[in-house]
Amino acid sequence: MSEVQADSQIEETCLTLGVFDGVHLGHQRLIQRLVECAQASGRPAALLTFDPHPQQILSPSPPPLLTTTAEKAMLIKELGVETLVVAKFDQKMAQMPAEQFIEEILYHKLKARQIVIGAGFRFGQGGGGDEELLREQGERLGFQVEIVEPAAVEGVLVSSTAIRSLLAKGEVARAGAFLGRWFRAEGEVVPGSGRGANLGFPTANLQPPPEKVIPTDGVYAVWTGPPGGTLEYQAVANIGCRPTFRESKRILEVHLLSYDSDRPLKRLAVDFVERLRDEKEFPSARDLQRQMEADCQQAKDILLRQEGPALHPPGDVIKWEE
Repeated sequence: MSEVQADSQIEETCLTLGVFDGVHLGHQRLIQRLVECAQASGRPAALLTFDPHPQQILSPSPPPLLTTTAEKAMLIKELGVETLVVAKFDQKMAQMPAEQFIEEILYHKLKARQIVIGAGFRFGQGGGGDEELLREQGERLGFQVEIVEPAAVEGVLVSSTAIRSLLAKGEVARAGAFLGRWFRAEGEVVPGSGRGANLGFPTANLQPPPEKVIPTDGVYAVWTGPPGGTLEYQAVANIGCRPTFRESKRILEVHLLSYDSDRPLKRLAVDFVERLRDEKEFPSARDLQRQMEADCQQAKDILLRQEGPALHPPGDVIKWEE
């Protein structure tokens, strides 16, 4: 990962900018148009995003993330973006007037000569920057502006907020339709209580980043495997506090249905395909075992009709900080 220290390190670009949390279908449509413009003009496709999420600075209750910065970078680079710039978002940037942001950062620092943005996107101090201001400044400075309309699924506009709402209700299949892929969480495998193994269903306990959104409590059919490649292992995931055993710590645990290696798994990614049921308390451990047997069979039936998608490592990421 390198840093942009001087304007000379970036040539004239076709640029888009935004938070891009989730890199959902709307973001993908915008990035696709950016890449088309770049190819037509012979300029590289560049994308400016921010870390941390602006709401983590501006809001006392910021939303959990659909994608970490590393996950977001991976997805964006796969879509054909040649130059990814991750700018540090802080109070200084939050208080920068939109006109100054356009001229100093977009035009001079990132050398934008074409800017592609989503409809309704706002930026700069107090959200003072919009499509109209960009067009005015483009006429003055010499860059073009194009607006891309949002994507919709079954008449519902795709947004990061809508996807978070679906995940909060456990509607992972519909969230996947909005994302254009299954929702993914990943984390280190950490020691657990061993209860799953004692029941005949050993699990890997995952510790996702604390800022990452996790679907609501319940049991899910998932694909799993080491991050960065095809998730090839069928699995059942449980999210919750295991009420049958009166535990209070919320965990994400994964029981692999098709893992046939003695190699320990140190880190796992999980793609959520379909929710099977609520997490609930059972009268006895034996009753829980019977339900888990049924869950595993149902998950196998679902996953046999699916394919595990692949994610590939990102290219170089430029990290820019003042």
